[in-house]
Amino acid sequence: MLHGDETGWRVNGKTHWLWCFAAKNLALYVISPSRGSPVIKKVLGEVFSGVLVCDFFGAYNSIIAWAKQRCITHLLGELKKTSERNTGRM
Repeated sequence: MLHGDETGWRVNGKTHWLWCFAAKNLALYVISPSRGSPVIKKVLGEVFSGVLVCDFFGAYNSIIAWAKQRCITHLLGELKKTSERNTGRM
């Protein structure tokens, strides 16, 4: 099981991205000017044989994983937004 996430990071005044890939006993940090899928592919390869836990950011959809689990906090937020936007009758 591997958790992946990224956040903005300034390098010499320019926006880069700090990527974190963390497992139970290991964490890998990568600073890149890119927030795109090539960073994920470089770290994990085209196919990841484990469970990838991540948010709904589309770059994570670019690789094949044995399984993908969405971050529960992000999932609950998406469900709340969907519920608030749904004006249809049940």
